[in-house]
Parts: sequence; C-alpha cells; structure tokens
Amino acid sequence: MKKITTMLALLALSTVAHANGYATSSLSNFSFTVLSGNTTIPDLSLLGVNINAFILDDFVTPVSDYSFSYGSPINTSLTLSDGGTTSTGTANSTNTSLNIFSSSISSGGYAQSSVTSDFFFDYKANSLLLISATATVTGGGSVTNGVQADSTASMNLYSNSFDLGFSGTSVNTYLGSSNVFSDPYSVTKTIKFYFYDDMDSSLQFNATVNSSVAVPTVSAVPEPDAYTMLLAGLTLMGFVARRKNS
Repeated sequence: MKKITTMLALLALSTVAHANGYATSSLSNFSFTVLSGNTTIPDLSLLGVNINAFILDDFVTPVSDYSFSYGSPINTSLTLSDGGTTSTGTANSTNTSLNIFSSSISSGGYAQSSVTSDFFFDYKANSLLLISATATVTGGGSVTNGVQADSTASMNLYSNSFDLGFSGTSVNTYLGSSNVFSDPYSVTKTIKFYFYDDMDSSLQFNATVNSSVAVPTVSAVPEPDAYTMLLAGLTLMGFVARRKNS
C-alpha cells in the first residue's frame, strides 16, 4: 500500500515542471564623431560604469548586488546565481572603446540585470555630433508556459546649457510589451543620433543595457502513459481495499 501511495505521489510531482527563458542585451562599437565645429570628444578615461543584478529564484528568495567602476580601462563583471536562475552584467572599456552586456537566464523564477555607463564632456556651440553604436537584443521562452523575456539597449545624450537653460536629445531601441511573451527573437541594428546646439553646454552621455526574464512554475500536461499508470494504480488500490474489507 505504501509503495502504491509513493508511486502516485511521484506521478503527481512529475506533472509539475519548469520552462526555460533567457534574455540578453549588448552595446558595442561606439563611435563619437565631430562632423563640424570645434567640440573635442574626450577619451573614456572619465567613464563610470554601474552594474545591477537581481534574482528571485522560484519567486521566493530575493538576492541583489551592484558594482561601480570609474575610469578606463574597465574590465568588470557581476554575476548572481541561485539554482537555475542567473543574472550577469559585464563591462569592458579602454580610452577609445566600450562594450557593455547584460544576461538573464531562468528555469523557474525572475532574473534581471542592467549595465549603465556615462561620462561628461564640454560642447562648443554650432558643432554637429554623430554618436552611434551596435545594439543587439535577444530573448526566448515558451508563450504557452507564460515565459516573459525582455531586452533593452539605449543611448542618451543630455545637455545643460551654460545660460541655465536645458535641452536634451535621446535615442532608444526597445523590445517591449509586444515581444514580452515571445518565442526566441534576436535583433541587431546600428542605433545613432545627431546633436547640434547654438550654445556652449556640458553634455552627459549615457548608454544602458537591460535584460529580464520571468519563468513561472507550470503544470505540464501528463502524457497518455501517465494517465494509464494513474488508472492502474487506482484500480490496484481499490482491489487491495476490497480484499482487506472481505
């Protein structure tokens, strides 16, 4: 009788499963070009990088961490892992190059990672700037099992004019709500924008990558053989009970 009860319990547990999900985002091949004017694009020696990571394994135990680095060269990475849930952020830079990457993977729970980098430089009036980078966002999971995979790659440029005025421009590439519940996707594109102002100002450049994935615990549909085993077990239990009563 104990063996039959154990078999049925294992069968019930076997119908509970985890789906798998992932999301990644990266920015690389940054290019800062002065098309006209007297602005000098500085090197990345004053670059600051912030990495944040968060996981919630099976949506029960939250864990978070962060790191901050300042001044190139930067070669830093932060990883959080608990069971099948992992969150990772990395940044690599020299005085002339920058690469940032975030990754979230889960087989049951929530993972989120973001990497933000920025630096300041002086802008001379009537200069035309072109800033570009290669953005890649990927993600995947099962729509049926409710996996949510979201990735974002963005660049922003903020301007504070010396006359106490404020102006700003930004560009963003984003895979959002229309792709949250999604089977695998992968997009690579060059994102870029131009900047021009007729006043001297202080510019803040910001680049951010973010990835998140949520994988719920799902109840899998039992195979036909499982139903056969269940029926046989119930029949046997009934037979044993009748013999015991007689």
